[in-house]
Amino acid sequence: MKATNANIVRFMGDRSGETQYATAPGQWTGIEFDASSRGNVIRYALIQNATFGAFLYNPTPQSQSFRPDVTIQNSVIRYISGSGVSAAAAASNLGLSGAGVLSVSGDVTLENTLLSDCYEYTVLGYGASAIAMNYCTIANYPAVEAVRKTASLAFTNMSLDGTVKYTNGQTLTVLNSIVWGSIDDELFLENYADYKAAVTIKNSLLKTQLYKASTDAANAPGLAQAGLGNVLNKDPMFVRINTVSSNDYRLGTGSPALASKNAAPSLIARDLLNLLRNASTPDLGAYRATK
Repeated sequence: MKATNANIVRFMGDRSGETQYATAPGQWTGIEFDASSRGNVIRYALIQNATFGAFLYNPTPQSQSFRPDVTIQNSVIRYISGSGVSAAAAASNLGLSGAGVLSVSGDVTLENTLLSDCYEYTVLGYGASAIAMNYCTIANYPAVEAVRKTASLAFTNMSLDGTVKYTNGQTLTVLNSIVWGSIDDELFLENYADYKAAVTIKNSLLKTQLYKASTDAANAPGLAQAGLGNVLNKDPMFVRINTVSSNDYRLGTGSPALASKNAAPSLIARDLLNLLRNASTPDLGAYRATK
């Protein structure tokens, strides 16, 4: 899926063709899925210039009858930021900001998807959210680096207003993916000890200082454990970064994300550009290498 492909579905600001607006975030609100919205699938889409790419809102996470869900496949979500969501969230340690995917006790599946250049979060899960990522690339280099102090991928079991802590229903799975960006900690798991049994992070390249140990701590996973197969704090060597409108998040020559020997199930046969992956040693992230 290339941004220039005439066959993809585009959700973007109506002035994105003008140079000064092409990469500007927050020009429209985003795609919202309310509590009773089920069975949603977004494929082959470009979502950009918004406050959030996809927003799932479930005010009653105890109810399984009203739990929004969305599967996002072979898509790109980028240039995201803003304060367009009206909700009382100031009490949470995470706050409420723009996000490529923002889930409030919803179910999100991300496959073969690039999330990039977001000013706050690429993926943010609250409450009893269930988030699963497989062969995704998070590459977060927004145009104004000084504005971002938040981890690209953040997850908490707190309610949106920070007053309720949920003890079940939340899951986080990250497989065969890349979580990278411009700050030292691109992954944050608030209250991890409360839901540690529901967290699986394997065979992924991650930028983290908080979780770089080889053993679990009281409230922090040790993501360097040999059995997990993760690659920590090694530059994925994207083809081109820090050019904003022409960033290229494919893998460059010599990338440590190439030819993984620890691929976690299940393999997605083709990448974001519809190229066949090597079934025995697939590259990490949304793109397989072409050289």
